Amino acid sequence: MVSEGPKSEDLVSEGAKVCRTDWNGQAIAEWLGKESTEVVDILDPFKVWGRLVSASAVDAAHTDKRHRLLPVEDVTAEAVVRTVRVLIFSEGASVGFSECVAFRRAESAKQRACRICFESECELLDACACRGTMRYICKECLSAEWSMRCKDNLDSGNAALYCGLCNQRFTGKAAQILVGNLQSTVQRRTEAVPQPDHTEQTARYKAQMTNATELWRQGKMTEASALFRTTISGLKTLKGPMDPLVLSCQHNLSLILREQGSLKEAEALVRMARLGFSELFGPEHPLSLKACHNEAMIAQTAGALDKARDGYQAVLEKRKKLLGPEHLDTLKTASNLGLVLHAKGRTAEAEQLFRVTLQGLEHVVGRRHHLALVVLQNLSLVLAMRDPMPLEAEELASEAVLGKQRILGADHPETLEGLRDYASVLTRNGRRKEAEDALRQSLAGMQRCFGFSHHKTEAIMQQLQTLLRDAGETAALGKLIEEQQRKAPVSGVKQLPNPPPEGTLVLVITSIYILPGRRRRGLGRAAVEHWKALGSELRAEALEAWLSVGACANSTDGTAPSAAAGAVSFFQRCGLFSAAAPLASANQGVGGDKQPKPVSAAACAAADDVQVQRLRFSF
Repeated sequence: MVSEGPKSEDLVSEGAKVCRTDWNGQAIAEWLGKESTEVVDILDPFKVWGRLVSASAVDAAHTDKRHRLLPVEDVTAEAVVRTVRVLIFSEGASVGFSECVAFRRAESAKQRACRICFESECELLDACACRGTMRYICKECLSAEWSMRCKDNLDSGNAALYCGLCNQRFTGKAAQILVGNLQSTVQRRTEAVPQPDHTEQTARYKAQMTNATELWRQGKMTEASALFRTTISGLKTLKGPMDPLVLSCQHNLSLILREQGSLKEAEALVRMARLGFSELFGPEHPLSLKACHNEAMIAQTAGALDKARDGYQAVLEKRKKLLGPEHLDTLKTASNLGLVLHAKGRTAEAEQLFRVTLQGLEHVVGRRHHLALVVLQNLSLVLAMRDPMPLEAEELASEAVLGKQRILGADHPETLEGLRDYASVLTRNGRRKEAEDALRQSLAGMQRCFGFSHHKTEAIMQQLQTLLRDAGETAALGKLIEEQQRKAPVSGVKQLPNPPPEGTLVLVITSIYILPGRRRRGLGRAAVEHWKALGSELRAEALEAWLSVGACANSTDGTAPSAAAGAVSFFQRCGLFSAAAPLASANQGVGGDKQPKPVSAAACAAADDVQVQRLRFSF
């Protein structure tokens, strides 16, 4: 387990290094060996380089409303991903510190608008792989477009469940709306044609398959299983046991049975489907390969890792040859193979495979796609095995569980599995209490979805018990075991918060300071390079520094202009350059046109009107 103590890494060859640690003003004063020390925050317009302040003043500066770390944009606490503070060491001594905030910059109204009606003040759905100005569609336009494509034809209605632009299946709430529309169409057709012919009845069974599949995607396993069994029985009577639709239903039912823990029946059904598809279409047909893939997945669930690995490798090679390396089915097999390699201890190979798979998914369907979230989750588990564990592991696990919560909902089994794996990563990082909260949320959800005796529920229960036992929480452990024996819902469950707003991840350097006698030795540049490396690790869009260059730059004593110019020059030498336009005054919002007034240095300390220049390094 990784401790909560400082972690360090060398940044420059002259013996300087940056060390992550807890931070406050008093600690800085102690680290720098003085009761009162020089501290500068170049984002704070009320200070100049080298100004003497006390430790208590540093703490006050970070709580005072006028000294917000993010002074220009309206950044809520929910938008902040993390704040990272570092100590800067040289030749064994602490000689400075720096701080950086990662937050998600919200999309503008122009970026969030329906691609058909251009409305932005309505509920917008991010429902497929389309991006840019085509990303969102409102519910009304989604249903209207589906109706136009369907025209009360059930076969067309099934096809209309796929986006006509990116050809990917609609997901999440959009899929629920469209499947509901399809079921309404089936109902109307049933009332209009009470005695259907063979073609009409086949179309109705296809619609039932679609509805059962959507119930499965929503995590409603019992309802989906029952509907698939009804459909299989009807299709066998109508078309015979070797019809492709029957085999497809059996194939999908096997996956639900796998989720429910009925592995023997699942294995029998998927083998039946594979043999049937191979006989009808050949062993390398996409349907045959899909059944082979899922046969390997059932073996993986049963713990037969060698059989699963061999099966995935065979399917992967054939899919690369027949479908291409960036086809979704190919990438899905690669992801599952990576999990098997990880389980067998081949973590380096698994990490490489996950990264290649994720790169392909980002290119084909984007990072928010369900499969991309699965790969992010799996990659986080691999990275969590490193010592020390990189920040990337926790960020990927968090991104995966939040993405699943947005797409699937808080009580979906895959969201709950994401919480379970997020807890594993938090445990590896020494964040026991947060890991316990996540496990309790996951366990409570699994108890609601699958009951108390399901293998997934029991596995999370064991994980939570181990966490409490290792932490010496004997009272909490005893209470948990007593609840399990009574089959009572787990207690102490905190409500899962709503996902924070989506947006672009940006890192902002909020402070940097080097002792005067240690400056001009590359230590400040080393700190900036450290933040660049962190931004790359977190896949941020940019690293920024916001500098006061307005009101205080017009002060009469001449100290502020040199400080501002020196700060700008420093960051430019580090590769950060001015954005397209300076940010507006802090009390005006972006786009303000109020001109700064000449003020004294003393007046700067009380001024709310400060112009800020943004310097930016894009990744």
